[in-house]
Amino acid sequence: MFMHPFNCFLDFESTLIYVDEKKGDNSTVYQKHEVNSCSIKYNCIHDKLSKPLKIINNKDSEQVLKQTIETLEEYAKYSYEFIQHNKLNKGLTNEEEKFHINKNKCDECRCEFNNKNKKCIHHDHINGKYILTLCN
Repeated sequence: MFMHPFNCFLDFESTLIYVDEKKGDNSTVYQKHEVNSCSIKYNCIHDKLSKPLKIINNKDSEQVLKQTIETLEEYAKYSYEFIQHNKLNKGLTNEEEKFHINKNKCDECRCEFNNKNKKCIHHDHINGKYILTLCN
């Protein structure tokens, strides 16, 4: 129901290579895909933290795949740093705290809070700011 702080979209392109390979009694593989490029778009809910489109090209499929994995690892570490920075909520302002305390229903599903359905603070995992009061 809520946007993830970070996401990546990948699009691979490939070249079709002719092969003549028997698979069992009734099937023949006649082409295979050789990866030749990948585009990666890293997005954040805060646009200033998003990355520009990255395009990886190489005749060697293994190099494209290696560089793709390295890029995804780099983006994962980049994301982790922001999440760790605000791992603990920075706390609510006095006004937000009063608002949260006085909430009897979840801001999203409208169900009532009780001992089993506890009140939770939904906050931005990048800047730590309060967003909503939700049920668990």
